Amino acid sequence: MKNGSRQLIIILTISWLWFLFSAAKIFPPLLLPAPQNVLGAFWRLFSQNIIILDITTTLIRVASGLFIGITFGLLIGFIAGRFTHNEIFTFWIDFLRSIPAPGLYPIFVLFFGLGNISNIALVVLYTTMIVALNTIYGVKNISYTRLLFAKSLQLGNLKTFSKIILPESLPHISSGIRHAISYALIIVVVAEMFFGSNSGLGSKISEYHLLYEIDKMYAVIIITGIIGFSLNKLYVIFENKKIHWMGKN
Repeated sequence: MKNGSRQLIIILTISWLWFLFSAAKIFPPLLLPAPQNVLGAFWRLFSQNIIILDITTTLIRVASGLFIGITFGLLIGFIAGRFTHNEIFTFWIDFLRSIPAPGLYPIFVLFFGLGNISNIALVVLYTTMIVALNTIYGVKNISYTRLLFAKSLQLGNLKTFSKIILPESLPHISSGIRHAISYALIIVVVAEMFFGSNSGLGSKISEYHLLYEIDKMYAVIIITGIIGFSLNKLYVIFENKKIHWMGKN
């Protein structure tokens, strides 16, 4: 059975169980609204253009943080990876990465205030750490024999980087970027939910929760999941077509 068919069966099974649970009123509607009510809310959010601005706002925050963070992460990772003793870099990156993002958000609010800058800055920090750490590991695992061969051919630094260092470290880098994409969406949505954002998917989830519009809350959660799943799948498609092909040559 193909993966697509298996996933469709899982979705249909979960939807059917959801319908049975709601019809049997095992949980009160305030906790678990009927799937048809959530589907109706889903339709209204798009047909009335209620959610489009929030989706756009969240995606802009995610994309901005990712672009800056990936750039910084690659620079730090390639520089640190070339040092023989780079444990100091990996230690601090691992330490900071172990702190939950919401725990650092109040510090970012103190420096940047409430709003876009704090949200994006937090994504930049964690994206930088994830990509930098994976880049360091990628550079450290480069074949020493190939580096010696490049040195014997008297390749310059630029050619050595483009022909050996970059291609061989790409699988590690790509893995870091894939994780950073998922993590960035989580950070932005959580920040929008709890730290006074006026727009965004997280803001809408929090708003509908406070107003007890639970069907809409579930609909926005599902939208967020669809976006996260789609971003991951799109990157995997790009990775399979480009990144691993480059890594094999």
